[in-house]
Amino acid sequence: MGLHFSLSEEFLSPQEQIIFSDYLKERGVDEEIWQLYPCFFKRASKWTRPHVLRVFKANELIGAALLLKCNRVGRSLFRSPLLNKPVNWLKIPVLIWLKVGFGPEVIANPGFFKNAIDADRTAREMIKYLQHNSIAIFVTDLQSNASHHVNATVFPYVDEGSVEVAGMKSVQEYIDEHRNLKKKIRSFKNKGGTIEIVRGRPEKKDQQVLIGCCDATMRKSFVHTPFQDAFLDVIDETLHCDSTAFIHIVAKMDGEIFGYHSFVETGSSLRMMHGAFNRDMKSTFHAYENLILASLDFAIGQQLIKVYFGPVMNETKRRMMQISEPCATYFYSNNPVIRRIFALMYSKSQLQNQKLMAFSSK
Repeated sequence: MGLHFSLSEEFLSPQEQIIFSDYLKERGVDEEIWQLYPCFFKRASKWTRPHVLRVFKANELIGAALLLKCNRVGRSLFRSPLLNKPVNWLKIPVLIWLKVGFGPEVIANPGFFKNAIDADRTAREMIKYLQHNSIAIFVTDLQSNASHHVNATVFPYVDEGSVEVAGMKSVQEYIDEHRNLKKKIRSFKNKGGTIEIVRGRPEKKDQQVLIGCCDATMRKSFVHTPFQDAFLDVIDETLHCDSTAFIHIVAKMDGEIFGYHSFVETGSSLRMMHGAFNRDMKSTFHAYENLILASLDFAIGQQLIKVYFGPVMNETKRRMMQISEPCATYFYSNNPVIRRIFALMYSKSQLQNQKLMAFSSK
């Protein structure tokens, strides 16, 4: 194709973003998505740096992808300091492309392309470039894109969940299709539970509570992401952003916040950015189900087509998803020694633990 590539920490300019407008529309997304991604670039950490891979044809930009470069991934692989500290000491630059959907973790993106017809071919060329120029890269992608990943070491990953709301007159239609939801709605309300929807920036006092929910969730989680050192600051950035495209659906108990889901409303869809609960509480009294229902109700009211909930990592979410798309993680390295060692470490790591893999279609 006569392509050349560049990888830098410079985010896409407004002029570059316009190049991808037609592709975004075809994917059911609009320019509001560009409110989201700068949040990661503004709050990067010493060890986690977002990058843009650009691809040019005859000096014309035809594609781009947002990646993360992480230099301390030991804690993600192993809980034991005896194992994770040596990995961190090596400071191996690991590239991560969360290629599934738009928005989850504030960085997930399938790539951006000038010509939708050539998108698949261009994506394959981008992956080929990364494969030959990276000491370690992990690409999380839909299994339906397996043909993009030649010669990769393949690992299972959790499914991607979503619910179509097109044609629904009310959220009651969804509730009627799921047993026990009415009981869980009553239980939540009887315990003093309420749901509040905030468009744009939450109040300052609430921002800190929401960050506290994230911190509590991370401490209790059985997964430590390679970019976790930056993630609380990135979430904080999204909560400070006054974009009307950002929708925060907040669960309260007797008026006190104890959980939330945050979305970006873009094009014909609502796409989750992040969410958390105060996991220090003994019970959330079915707040999770009620947050999902509130997001569906909001989307129906906005006449949207679909709500994307991102990776499915718990049983409640799995049960409530109408669509679950199988995903996988594809690993590459241009160094045969690193390729063997990292593939072995990853296969034995927390990122492949049984609790997480229970939500993978494999």
